[in-house]
Amino acid sequence: MAEGIQTLPEGNYRTQAIGPESVVQSTETKLSVDAEGVISVQSPLYEKPYSIGNGETFKDPRVDKFLQVVAHHQFQHFTTRQLSLVEEFETRPGASRFVRLGGLLDVAKMLNDLSGTFEQIVQAVISDFAHPAGSHLRGDFMVGDYKKQDTHDKDLWKYICDCGLKDALSDAKLIDDEGRLSGSPMLLEDLADPRRPRLYDIVECPRPDGNADRNQFTLHEGLITHPASDIREARASIVRVETADGERMAMNSPDAARLLYILGVRHQTESWAEPLHRLVEELVLLPDRYAFCANPNLAWAMTDWYPVDYARTDERSWYERIQDIGAIDPLVECALGIARAIAVQQRVDALTYTTDNAYNGPTKIPGMEIVEGSNRLKTTMSVSDNQLWIALPSPKYRGPIDSLVVTDSGLTKISKIDTSLPVYAQSRMKWMAPLLAKITLPGATAREIARGIEHVERHWSNATANQSFPNPGHREHMPADVLKHQVDAARAAAIRDSRV
Repeated sequence: MAEGIQTLPEGNYRTQAIGPESVVQSTETKLSVDAEGVISVQSPLYEKPYSIGNGETFKDPRVDKFLQVVAHHQFQHFTTRQLSLVEEFETRPGASRFVRLGGLLDVAKMLNDLSGTFEQIVQAVISDFAHPAGSHLRGDFMVGDYKKQDTHDKDLWKYICDCGLKDALSDAKLIDDEGRLSGSPMLLEDLADPRRPRLYDIVECPRPDGNADRNQFTLHEGLITHPASDIREARASIVRVETADGERMAMNSPDAARLLYILGVRHQTESWAEPLHRLVEELVLLPDRYAFCANPNLAWAMTDWYPVDYARTDERSWYERIQDIGAIDPLVECALGIARAIAVQQRVDALTYTTDNAYNGPTKIPGMEIVEGSNRLKTTMSVSDNQLWIALPSPKYRGPIDSLVVTDSGLTKISKIDTSLPVYAQSRMKWMAPLLAKITLPGATAREIARGIEHVERHWSNATANQSFPNPGHREHMPADVLKHQVDAARAAAIRDSRV
């Protein structure tokens, strides 16, 4: 075990389901840790496990030690669902198996295979640590950020300092007293600040090009719809190239580049931007918002600090916190019951999307209708005559990954090689439009939902405002000592729950 660092306890780790186990289980990342703290990562993107902490996979000892430190310190992210919803509410079978920590370790492996630098690996791995439970759901959507989905990004450096990660990296001698990375002129703060000028490289290159995070995630989610052998072959075809605009990711196979392009389109239209998925998210968010406006005399009240900070915990603790409120308040089960019923139906239909053109719009569910025009509502939700109306804003547009392909004549975009791809993307992206859902409810349920909506509307502006918002002063960010205690507890809970 490296001096000055804490490592995960010996054992095997698997993210535990919250709700019924998914029928799709081939997409998850598992870990095993030996007595010396060496981590074996069993990723579905790779045929064989790779290791952290013994120098076999990551030859730079700084990278090896860094990954050991963050895997332990940020282990709550082994439960953070990348696509927002736990198994109880996920609309696409298997999608809840994408967790932040597993994905970030794979990003480090991908960069390492492409001879990425220590600085690049650090920048890529820390980029998602400020995500709360549910990722963009509570980090962005909860405070109204649907278009950019970067609300939590500006808090990354503050989070690294306040949660104790900066101190852990210092103890491991990975940063010096000034915050510079070991053996590097780079400040960790600069790598964690999205406002700083970013290099257009294989870590930060914008769309339509690929980058380490984008390609890793897209291929990982592709394991739901395509054979693992095809996904792994596509992953192995990724290469690093130099262009007139700087370094880029490219692929040495047109078939692999075509697959990556199609997967990027399918993931948006069939999963995290799919209308019913968006609807379930809004239903799940109602109890979340309600919890932040609940009676401050409750033992589990969350009315002191900025709401998103409370959600910087492990998924199960968050889920149980909302369930505790639901035990005494019927609003929670009313909203989550509707979400659960929709998710169950959509999961069944999603199993039939066996080709790249199979999806043809949201599942038809009795008593529910989805129409165009979320801007017809003045608020996110309203109830009228036992009908619940929910606005489904258009989410952030993440265009297809139009990879460079290495050909005999040079580098060519896959969309130039296969001109049918942009047409395919345009035909599928129509499901990302702003929409409006109408659900007919029993009278008692409608009244409970209406009560919750009214309560949230009356108190929510005070709950979300902080010093960075137009009306500062209502709620400040959680103090460092409180956040560190919460993250320590989340890590312990995640280790306990994930150890098998």
